[in-house]
This record gives sequence, C-alpha cells and structure tokens, in this order.
Amino acid sequence: MTRHGRWRLGFLILAAFCLGSVAFALILQFQDLAPPCPLCIFQRLGVMACGLLALLAAFWPPRGRAIVWPALLSLAALIGAGVSVRHIQIQTAAASGAGSDSCGPGLNYMLQMDSVPNVIAAVLTGHGDCTVIDWQFMGITLPMLALAGFVLMAAWAWAVRAWVMRASD
Repeated sequence: MTRHGRWRLGFLILAAFCLGSVAFALILQFQDLAPPCPLCIFQRLGVMACGLLALLAAFWPPRGRAIVWPALLSLAALIGAGVSVRHIQIQTAAASGAGSDSCGPGLNYMLQMDSVPNVIAAVLTGHGDCTVIDWQFMGITLPMLALAGFVLMAAWAWAVRAWVMRASD
C-alpha cells in the first residue's frame, strides 16, 4: 500500500469511528430517551469536528512530514477532552453529594436568552442538566467514554502519521 493509501485508510477509519460515536449518542437520545445536556452537546460537536478533520485529512493527504492534520485533530480532541473532564467532575461531585441537583437551564433556553460566548462560558462552568447520568456500562459513564474516545482519536491520528512515515512508495 502506498503512503497516500495508508494515509487515506487511516483517516477514513477515524472518520468512521467519529460517525459511529455520534450515531451511538443519537440512538441513546432518541431510542432510550436520554436527552443530552449542554456539555454532551459540546462533546458531540468535538467528535464531529474530529470526524470532519479526519475526512479532510483523508482527501487532502499532506506532503512532507505530515504533522498539520494530526496536530489539528489533536487540538480538536484536546478541547473535546477538556469538556469531557469538566462533565466528569460535575457528575462526580453530584454523585458524592458535593454538587447541586441540577446545573441550570437547557442549552436551547440559554441560547435564546444570552449571546453565544456567554452561553459557552456558562455551559463550561456547569449550567444544564449535566449531573444526570443517563447511561452507564460497568460504571463507565458517557463523558468517561467520550474522554477515552478523544484520547483514542488523537493517538490514532499520530499513529497513522507514524505508519505513513514508515511506508515506502
């Protein structure tokens, strides 16, 4: 397989992972009736951003050392991971009784009442129903799963780069 073939395959797999992750979240939302909180929405946006970057990387393979796409994807994953960590902190505090029962109004209401920058700041400080744990698997919550996914996405992007750099045309 050529270098460009490896690059495309690696980033298409990453884009498919992102698509599957968002599909899983939507199935939970609409089939299991688990409404997302504002932090969940930002995590989904982070996964979508990583998926879009992976698609762009697949269709525009780099020349040379190929660090731009993995770096951009890692930046998006880092931002998403930060949101996941904040969400985990809020849920952990609520479960231990140290947090409040609710983080405030939903994202739609907040967007109607305030500007986007203020809403982003408010969401990241824990406003919304972010304390509710709608889904768990063996004690792993959705924000924990999202955090693992963001770490995996960034690692995968760099692994694809390393795989391509070892290839010879």
